[in-house]
Amino acid sequence: MMSVMGCDGDQLHVAGMWQDPKGVIADDLLPDGTKVKKGSLVVYVAYAMGCMTALWGADACDFKPERWLKDGVVQPESPFKFTAFQVF
Repeated sequence: MMSVMGCDGDQLHVAGMWQDPKGVIADDLLPDGTKVKKGSLVVYVAYAMGCMTALWGADACDFKPERWLKDGVVQPESPFKFTAFQVF
């Protein structure tokens, strides 16, 4: 239970940098279809992502450790959705 409490705490209160800029080294296409050109700067805000209802549901800003469990087993999230451990 401690691990899911930690995950939910980290989802809501990301440690480290709040923004994570990435330089674009070649023209690319993001998963949502957005085109990014070489030389652009793409920035995501991990703190804001932790409270996005589109990612986490209507209760995104609620402390809800059970969101990490399925049939009593911890279910890891994609590191692209749960960015708390890749912000450094």
